[in-house]
Amino acid sequence: MKKFKKIKLLLPILAVILTFHCSSQNDVNTIQPSIIIVPFVKQGQDLRQTIENDFNKRKAISLIKEEFLNRGFQTIDFIQKFKAQQTTSQMSRDAQESLKNQIISNSGADILVTVEFNTSRGSRGNSVNLILSANDVYSGSNMGEKSPSSPQFNTNDYSKLIQKAMEDPEDGVEAFLVSINEAFGRIVENGRDLNLVIRLDKDCPFKFNEDIDDDFNTLSSVINAWGKKAAYKGVAKKGPGSPTSFSFEPIKVPLRDEDGNNYNTDTLIKSLRKELKKNYNIKTELDSDASGVSYLRILGYYDQ
Repeated sequence: MKKFKKIKLLLPILAVILTFHCSSQNDVNTIQPSIIIVPFVKQGQDLRQTIENDFNKRKAISLIKEEFLNRGFQTIDFIQKFKAQQTTSQMSRDAQESLKNQIISNSGADILVTVEFNTSRGSRGNSVNLILSANDVYSGSNMGEKSPSSPQFNTNDYSKLIQKAMEDPEDGVEAFLVSINEAFGRIVENGRDLNLVIRLDKDCPFKFNEDIDDDFNTLSSVINAWGKKAAYKGVAKKGPGSPTSFSFEPIKVPLRDEDGNNYNTDTLIKSLRKELKKNYNIKTELDSDASGVSYLRILGYYDQ
């Protein structure tokens, strides 16, 4: 009876994930999320040592990856990519963290799954506690979190305890997949969130609240109007601003481009830069990016 219930639950998950279509994005390729799974590392911990020395954490990641593969997800092997970089014991923690973020960013994955692994000892034996967290790679938004635990057993076979934890009916892999599936469905339907921050260079001769054309449009109103036109489904919410800064929190972008690839947010930024140059002779440059946030700097006018 248990097996029947499990199969019954899996079929709707697969049906939704594997048949998402971007009908509103010109019917590009069927939408199927790709996932990269990474170990959780506390502040100050050495990622390389965690990967090399913690067999149980690697085993937990391997088993969870297997669960995703069995359900038709595309998975990306973070540990293999990290090891391929030939990191050494002399590599600083900050450098390792930077490398981790670079691998995730360049992986093409849609979803980042972080796995935290802990063990505890009780009166009846050992238990495994997992924390599974899923986030959208591009916006960083939460897509689900579960904390499955195994029953206590008088065993040191942590692989079996991990498997038991993942079978938790309320917090195990099945429930985790449902959360991811629902969150990904919302992204497919409504687009991804991108926070866009636009700042004026210190030498810029004008402010956001000043008129920049003969129709008395301010720079702020011009950018706000562009956002409404350029955003996916027209969703562009103006965020905090000042005479020297403007933001969208968020501006929506599509999940995929017309070729079925992950939408490149540079495309959105480029359209704003073209608009400001063509219509207002305003010069811009790309600024530093952070997870889920893009920055643009306005320098002033092009030389005339």
